[in-house]
Amino acid sequence: MKIHARLTALIVAAFFAGAAHASGERIGSEAGGALVAKGALMPLEEILLRNEALIDGRVIEIELERKAGGYVYEIKVLRRDGRKIELKFDGRSGEPRGKGK
Repeated sequence: MKIHARLTALIVAAFFAGAAHASGERIGSEAGGALVAKGALMPLEEILLRNEALIDGRVIEIELERKAGGYVYEIKVLRRDGRKIELKFDGRSGEPRGKGK
């Protein structure tokens, strides 16, 4: 599945879901944009494109959080077989940080 077709709408909607979690501080779209502009954070679009093969499904939610180790993009994906998974990516490098639930 190509991510490009839904990318713009996804990026706009991604930061407006839910409240902060106890495990990390949720970063909103304005703060995320400022971090990208400063070079402290890789743009979400770049992370999605670099990791398209790993994501391999429909992105259903994206969160950006500040945790002890830095910024983390948490991307929830609905796989083709119907399973939901959560993937985590380092906010600065875009490298996978392991799977969540």
